[in-house]
Amino acid sequence: MSVALGILASWVASALFIGAYYHHVPSPAGLPVFKSWAASLAVPLLSLIIGIGLAARHRFFDSRMDGSAPDKGDPLDIILRYNQNTMEQLVIFAGAAALALALMPETAARLLPGMSLWFGVMRLAFYLGYKKSPTLRAFGFAGTFHPTLLLFFAALGSLIASHG
Repeated sequence: MSVALGILASWVASALFIGAYYHHVPSPAGLPVFKSWAASLAVPLLSLIIGIGLAARHRFFDSRMDGSAPDKGDPLDIILRYNQNTMEQLVIFAGAAALALALMPETAARLLPGMSLWFGVMRLAFYLGYKKSPTLRAFGFAGTFHPTLLLFFAALGSLIASHG
């Protein structure tokens, strides 16, 4: 039940944050599509870079500097799981952002800055959730995944509508 509550809370929080950003922050007018895409990847990439840095720090001061797998539940294990999931989420976000900018550039240019910031906030929630609470982990996962999924399907719908 707590996982479902985390997911539901992420839907509400995602809609409020991204919606508020979309409606209250000026659009980066005139920014070329490629620059919009690159800018939208800054915070998601930083989320992964931080995780990789944390893993390197743990390995450097640990006997497992050789790259062997940590024990389940070990702090390094949690960081590596965070990194794996963040990399997966980043690939999906990058693809969805590229599709959206190509197929619905005005809308995407306004959505992506807020979605990028939200990605970073939700990755932090996901990481802290691994350490503290399944509800927070579900909140962080869903808050990253579901907005990206909606962006992907909106872009796909735009593509279908333009050829229909």
